[in-house]
Amino acid sequence: MDFEQAKNKFAENFKNCKGFYDLTLFIDDEFGFSIKRKLKSEDKENVSLLKLYIAKKDIEDGKEKKVLRISVSYGKDYKSSIGRNPDNIKSSDPIDLISEDEYYYSINDNKFFVNKFIIGTREIFACDILTGIYSDHVKSTKLLKGFWLRSKLYFWRVIVKYSFQFLSKLFYYCLYIISGDRYIYDPISGEGKINGRITSSRWEDISPEPKENLESGDKINVFGYQAKTHSVIVYSSLHLVIYIIFETLKYKPEIITTIFKNNFLTLMYVICSLWIIEAAIPKILIYFIKSSSKLSIESLYRKIRI
Repeated sequence: MDFEQAKNKFAENFKNCKGFYDLTLFIDDEFGFSIKRKLKSEDKENVSLLKLYIAKKDIEDGKEKKVLRISVSYGKDYKSSIGRNPDNIKSSDPIDLISEDEYYYSINDNKFFVNKFIIGTREIFACDILTGIYSDHVKSTKLLKGFWLRSKLYFWRVIVKYSFQFLSKLFYYCLYIISGDRYIYDPISGEGKINGRITSSRWEDISPEPKENLESGDKINVFGYQAKTHSVIVYSSLHLVIYIIFETLKYKPEIITTIFKNNFLTLMYVICSLWIIEAAIPKILIYFIKSSSKLSIESLYRKIRI
């Protein structure tokens, strides 16, 4: 039996499974197919798309039983694919699943097997595979049976996601207050922007702006150190507030008074502390903005045990 015959024979097992429709074979040397199912018949836009296939390396490994890899996702039907806006995903929506070590297929015998932790390996009907995976896929839509799953989804997709989004916004405003720069980061495209100019991107056809074009505002000379006017104002205001507080409390730390009695130490202190305000802290805040944005989107796609 050649490759195409084996692929057609494999797909034939799933053609008459109740509730599933539009079985489409993968092209070329992809051994598998996709198939669809509606959650609600009256829902004309959304659909669940299941993909079942055997990886090329598994086809050629010489083993009798091949790992059956399955993915199922839910979203708007675009005929050849599906998709949905990450911001509109609800905890009560069907969940996207991947199975890569639970089901097996014997090409020679045209038989399917399931490997469960408690019951071990046993033969199973092809349609039972679709039904089992789909049942897990829509578990979150069930009122009682899916309560615990929805709770976990709500925690990761809402509480954790928006907590990291809040932190990202907080770091954004801290950066703006300290440096006057506006930095935003899109974790999906990997595109970062400072003051509307691109600093990073995953797309090869997008070139980051030169560093000198990213800096905002004029600069002034502070003891020979060129600092942004915005940073100097923040730096001066901060020290003025600290001075007023210390003076009100009659608190004069010895190390501080020692530094300001010595011109050289004063110069070193001003340059180093101004560099921290102008350069070090903004870099740290940019890192935190990126990290928070990434963690926010990662929490949305976190793998959750059903």
